[in-house]
Amino acid sequence: MFKKALHPARFPGRPHSRFALGVSTAVVVGVASVLAFSELALGGGGGTRMVPGAPPIPTGSELVAVQQIALKAAADNGDAKPTTATLVPTTRGIAEEIDAGASVNSDQPVYFVVLHGHFTANGASIPEGASAPTGSVLTLTIDPNTNEITDLGIEDSTPDVGEIGVPVTLTLPSTAQ
Repeated sequence: MFKKALHPARFPGRPHSRFALGVSTAVVVGVASVLAFSELALGGGGGTRMVPGAPPIPTGSELVAVQQIALKAAADNGDAKPTTATLVPTTRGIAEEIDAGASVNSDQPVYFVVLHGHFTANGASIPEGASAPTGSVLTLTIDPNTNEITDLGIEDSTPDVGEIGVPVTLTLPSTAQ
């Protein structure tokens, strides 16, 4: 609360350092808050990354479609009941650069989905006599305009989804408790 006794115009001979200190403190706190928010929102400091051009989090029928795509891909790759799923709205370029270190030929908005389970790349092209790749993590890059999987990966380590965008838990019918 502002006190009249500190008003410099009414008390010209009194120092107003307490008033200045209060204003300085408010400015410092405000700047620190903006910097902290920027650090998180722009992907610094290990937080999540806000991605310009990312699609909104799916809801309604679009969410159901993403759930069905994820479950079908999991089943097609050997695990019809993945244990967890995470969805990250992002762009294809960012998703593939962070996940696979790959450069891709398009950068459209996508849903990047990470599933955990026991997967085998049954549809992978492999040399004759070789075993299909296996892993505990299945990644899907889904174009929300077509609901097609543009990229699929099976690996043993979970990508840093916070670097890809803002992750949300994707509840799948088989993982719901």
